[in-house]
Order: sequence, then C-alpha cells, then structure tokens
Amino acid sequence: MTYFTDVKEKKDLKSKYRRLSLINHPDKGGKLDKMQAINEEYNILKCTFGIFPKDLKNVMVGNFINVNKSICVVTKVEDKLFIAKSFSTNRVAMFDKDTGYGVFNFKIRAYAN
Repeated sequence: MTYFTDVKEKKDLKSKYRRLSLINHPDKGGKLDKMQAINEEYNILKCTFGIFPKDLKNVMVGNFINVNKSICVVTKVEDKLFIAKSFSTNRVAMFDKDTGYGVFNFKIRAYAN
C-alpha cells in the first residue's frame, strides 16, 4: 500500500480515493500511470479492507489482524510472509504466515480472528 497508508476506516478509504483522484486524474493534469496505480490499489482494498481473516495463511492486503493486542492492517503479502502496519504506533513488521511470529522480532505475534 502506497497511497492509502493512513486510512483506518472504510469510509476514510472512499474519501481518500476521491481526494487522490481529483488531484491525479489525467483529465485534470495528473499522470495516467499514477492514477492507474491508485485505482488498482483502491480496487484491492475496497473488497478486503477491515476484514479479519479466519487464519493467517489466507491473509490478504487490507485485512485487519491483531498483533499483541493492537489492530494492524496488512500492507503486503508474499508466499510465506506478510507485512502489517499498526494503527496505534505506525510501526511496520514482517510476519511468518505459518507461525504468526515476527520475522525479526519474536516478541510480537500476529493473530487472526
């Protein structure tokens, strides 16, 4: 996630998208490739944003997870890892999909719903 990093609620997602599209739309002087990236990111997030997955193996970008009693949003998903950002501290951490433990910090653990 590059354009919607500070969004905490679904209604904020829509208003942020509208603000970004007003600024970056090609008809209003913006660049086409930047607007396409914003549209792609918004289309991914509008379906998955705010949903708690049943397990960590099925986590998707935009899903919410619990990390040590803090709510985080998943910003990137790879084969065996995912990256999540905390709403309260704005810290970013990488987690293992199988165990849920932080890759570089074993004191933190992600939990699905």
